[in-house]
Amino acid sequence: MKLAAHAAVVTVLLAAPAAVIAACASGQVIIAQELAITVPTSACHDVVFPASAAGSWVIPGGGVNVFSNGPADEGTGAVCSASLSRSNGQEAGLEWQSAELINRLYLTRGWIKAPSSRNQVSWPGDAGPAFYRGAPGNLAKQANGSVSYLGPGDVIIISVLLNGRPDGGQALVVNDRSDVAAGTVNLVSQNSGHGAESAPVVPGSLTRGQVTVGGAGGGYSYTTVGVVHAPMAPAAAWKAAKAPLPAGAATNASPALNEVACPSVTVCVAVGSYGSGPSGYGQGLLLTRSGSSWTATEAPLPPSTSANRNAELSSVACPSAAVCVAAGSYTDSSGHGQGVLLTGHGSSWVATKAPLPRDAADDPAISFAAVACPSTTVCVAASSYTDASGVEQGLLVTGHGTTWAATKAPMPAGAASRPLVGLSHIACPSTTMCVVTGVYSDSPRSYQGLLLTGHGSSWAAANAPVPPGAAIHPDVDISDVACTPTAVCVVTGNYYDSSVNAQGLLLTAHGPSWSAAKAPRPAGVAIDQPVDLGQVACPSATRCVSVGQYSGSSGSNQGLLLTGWGPSWTAARAPLPAGTATSQNAALSDVACPSATACVAAGSYTAATGNQPGLLLTEHGSSWIAIKAPLPASALLYPAPVLSDVTCPSATSCVATGYYTDSAGNQQGLLLTGPA
Repeated sequence: MKLAAHAAVVTVLLAAPAAVIAACASGQVIIAQELAITVPTSACHDVVFPASAAGSWVIPGGGVNVFSNGPADEGTGAVCSASLSRSNGQEAGLEWQSAELINRLYLTRGWIKAPSSRNQVSWPGDAGPAFYRGAPGNLAKQANGSVSYLGPGDVIIISVLLNGRPDGGQALVVNDRSDVAAGTVNLVSQNSGHGAESAPVVPGSLTRGQVTVGGAGGGYSYTTVGVVHAPMAPAAAWKAAKAPLPAGAATNASPALNEVACPSVTVCVAVGSYGSGPSGYGQGLLLTRSGSSWTATEAPLPPSTSANRNAELSSVACPSAAVCVAAGSYTDSSGHGQGVLLTGHGSSWVATKAPLPRDAADDPAISFAAVACPSTTVCVAASSYTDASGVEQGLLVTGHGTTWAATKAPMPAGAASRPLVGLSHIACPSTTMCVVTGVYSDSPRSYQGLLLTGHGSSWAAANAPVPPGAAIHPDVDISDVACTPTAVCVVTGNYYDSSVNAQGLLLTAHGPSWSAAKAPRPAGVAIDQPVDLGQVACPSATRCVSVGQYSGSSGSNQGLLLTGWGPSWTAARAPLPAGTATSQNAALSDVACPSATACVAAGSYTAATGNQPGLLLTEHGSSWIAIKAPLPASALLYPAPVLSDVTCPSATSCVATGYYTDSAGNQQGLLLTGPA
């Protein structure tokens, strides 16, 4: 059972060993965080790695004490104490074996649940392959060779060999502040070392999916079995806050946040609406984050605005930390629905009435769906408008600041003479190339997908292709578009096949040519089960992630995760938080990927109580971890909270927005912050 850590190994890793470890009268040690630590083995029950010492445990939320197994038994399968350890009254294991440390830590942190009997161990088995196989079902695990990351609190399980012969196993805890996709980490374990020398901290490393544990020597070698991931990172780090409101907000302002943009980890802008004044009329809402605090601003509007302004902001883009552009709608003094474009940041914003094509009706009924800004001087906003003949047309507005120009969206060949057009999403991989998506009606009055490519006043229109087997009138609906900086773009949507089954649509383009693929389903799901795709994110030129939902064989909806590019996609069922029945409904609507190996998805699911909390999924490599989205203390779960958008400016900083109902029955804006 020895986890060797010879002085020759340790001194290479420690710059100044004598300064790192200082013995206390109690036998404990004061620790500076390093990659390897050895201490003289003290008496049974003494602490060799204290949870309370500054710089010892650095995982968010802290760790627990590591105890000595006594000079005669350290590093062996024997125990210096015949007692059983307990955590919160629950048995954690024999004092002081390595598996006991894992159980005590995970029970203390609430990462595993206590069995029905207090005299059963939550995570049974001796350290080694059996311990890996016996990991509680709520914990994700990856076999060595396919480990995508090492996160705070993760457990690395190894088999120990002495002169090539099996000599037990060991379980070690990753003691780092954040995830590591490749490189070196600190590992904490109990009953490590040998006899007179304890080794509570040794180094570990992750390279191309392989985990290696340091400290071997003297005939000892280690084989890594695998990694069991702690649920700690997303669960402990996501925080919920009630969105602030501007002065003068109505008592029941019913704020709702629609979208958020974060140009940096400390600067974000969220947009939406709220009720203002005694009459509670609708007003645009601007929330600006600076550091950890949010401030609320009432959105200014152009002159000649109606007293009953019915304003709402639907989309926001921030090309820099100092310049953001928000798009929305309002009612003018004539009672007509107009578009508004806001430029600014913080509490300083300038409002501009959106320009219109020449054929616009007096009441154009503008409702901006999206805005994108590839630079501080180039932005594109998309909407629909009503022309003088009463036909709904597509509107493209380009510019910045107070200077904007309007273009009527062109139509593909075959469009109806009086088409119904709706534009929905924008992605701009460069200042000279944007993709705008939507739908339009063709001459038989069936809906087709619309793909617009261009910039400024120059746009080309194309009909969205559909895969083989689509219905003659597929009724395409476009959900989202994402583009990489290399102008590889992916569009998600839905359509009907020739058997009138709802299918997911995946379109990929590099340049003017688009190819279509039918979204796959997870293994075992019948082809006639409906699929509905939502947002897509493309963190690299060859990998995109899309989310949505599908109907399972039991009739319940399940969250859908798609990864791939072009014609090659892989489908997986979204996991649910620990303790949730797999038959419960779930759906994913939003996704953001700050890197090629880290994504966050948001949606909802049905809990065992019948309520529908928010759902947050965090991806590391190929592994997804699910948690129940936190809510402010006063929140109710009925009516169900809604997560409307998520964005991640970095792998350590994500923001999700939405709304919830408080205990007084009033709707409130929701702000969630956490890591990817």
